[in-house]
Amino acid sequence: MKLASIGTTSKRCSCLDEHGKELGAKCPKLTRAGGGYNSRHGNWGVRFETQPDTTGNAIRLRFGGFGSQDTAEDLLHDIRELLAVPDNGPRGDQARHDIAELIRTCVRNGRDLPSAKTVSQRYRSGATLEAGALIGPLLWEWHKGLGHLSSNTRKAYGTHIRLYLEPNLGCIEYDRLRRADLVAMFDTIDAFNVDLAAARTVPFAEWTPEMRERFHYRKRVRLPTKHRIKACLSSFLTHLMADGDLTINVAQLYKLPTAKVTPMVWTDARTERWKVKRDKIEKLTRARTKALRGGDHGLARTLAVKIDVLWEKEKPSKVMVWTLQQTGAFLDHVSGHWLYPLFHLVAFAGLRRGEAAGLRWEDVDLDRGVITVSQQLVQIGWDVEVADPKTDESQGREIALNDASVKVLRLQKQWQETAAAALGAEWEDNDLVFTRLNGSPLRPSWISDEFVRLVNGSGLPPIHFHGLRHGAASIAYAAGATEFAIMELLGHTDVRTTRGYTRVFKEITRTIAEKSEAMIPREQEFTLANIHQWLQTADGAIPGPEISVEGLSSQPREVYELLDA
Repeated sequence: MKLASIGTTSKRCSCLDEHGKELGAKCPKLTRAGGGYNSRHGNWGVRFETQPDTTGNAIRLRFGGFGSQDTAEDLLHDIRELLAVPDNGPRGDQARHDIAELIRTCVRNGRDLPSAKTVSQRYRSGATLEAGALIGPLLWEWHKGLGHLSSNTRKAYGTHIRLYLEPNLGCIEYDRLRRADLVAMFDTIDAFNVDLAAARTVPFAEWTPEMRERFHYRKRVRLPTKHRIKACLSSFLTHLMADGDLTINVAQLYKLPTAKVTPMVWTDARTERWKVKRDKIEKLTRARTKALRGGDHGLARTLAVKIDVLWEKEKPSKVMVWTLQQTGAFLDHVSGHWLYPLFHLVAFAGLRRGEAAGLRWEDVDLDRGVITVSQQLVQIGWDVEVADPKTDESQGREIALNDASVKVLRLQKQWQETAAAALGAEWEDNDLVFTRLNGSPLRPSWISDEFVRLVNGSGLPPIHFHGLRHGAASIAYAAGATEFAIMELLGHTDVRTTRGYTRVFKEITRTIAEKSEAMIPREQEFTLANIHQWLQTADGAIPGPEISVEGLSSQPREVYELLDA
């Protein structure tokens, strides 16, 4: 059935003529004197009607009350797409009537229509087309009621629904969702990761339109993202359980590998291994650039794969933390940068990125040496909004500053006063402690980008901006703070989260080891001579090959130095 030309949109109102009859589309107020529709009068509607089919019935759809012509045209386009899904013939005609009823139900209840792809999948599989049973429309209806969540969380849930949940689960009836469906969804996501990695070995100029539509601006779906997708689905199913529509949350039956990441310190040995990998990456990058310029795309693709593998293994852990010396080296490196006060405060006070960007002078008491966390700046797409801190424990927490931090903030205030006087009316007074050069708010993502740029130029091993917060916890721990005191400093809700931050540096472990050793009285010191004497008197008590003190020299250097210490 050809539906592309069926259906119209029109504008009507409820004004009455002198006989009390509605004027409808004939009302003169619907148009302006100079032509065109009057946007302040009347509403747009959709009318769709087909000829009787093999069932003996026609499909008639009429909807009104839309504020713009674009909204009405979009609905008409969706109606045509959905009703064009079934084949011709008795089965297809009956399916079209079912889809029409689905459309009526969705529009009447203010739900989004399911996509043509979702309806097509259900039609081909012989599943019911009842609107209320489909997970896809119900997910979006649930998403509309998440106004109590932060903007970032709502946006993330919308992304999970659009990219993963609706395409993979949207055509399933909510009460027929099974654990096997979740297994299939995550298998599909893993297959996408493989295809994306393969696509990235091909120069972008050679991508087909299908590749660009599927992979452009997409990232690999890593394990933490999988956990967030599952959490989104679980929250939706819990909502259905609360309404009495479900008795079990299938998402809780599906177990993903743990996504917990253990922070690790950039020790000297790890730093040396990182430098070797960095040099290899730079060498391969130069070779790939040369291959591309020479037109050898096959070699370039091979080198790109090797580079990606090295990047994956560049860091021992996804969360790396600098040593105290490395943190000091970075602060020295950026001491001339205009954002040095921000980096300094995060390194010592452990503020989150948004908390630092949203810190106001009214929340800073330099005489007492205390700052109060009362808000943060969050980034929603490209927009920046003011929001409450991440957790209830973060709201209103006071952080004591050391003398160096107080001095830095005094200099920051002095710099801002000088800049404001110089720029005059061009200075934006937002009462923010850290701003752009004209006083406007800092975009949180820009802070991270600038941090990465500065780290790359410092010669130090890479960490994320959030790694400075981990470092602040370790600095406080090294200074003797308890885990509960650090928990309050960072605004955590659970001390177990704090324990993941307080990475114990070798300086700390050495101090602890020395203290524990002093608690045990000793009269004999352990030396290599003790081993030599013991070997001479063992009289073959040790099974296996003979061992000599001289043989230690052939052991790994670390073992020898440990025994010789």
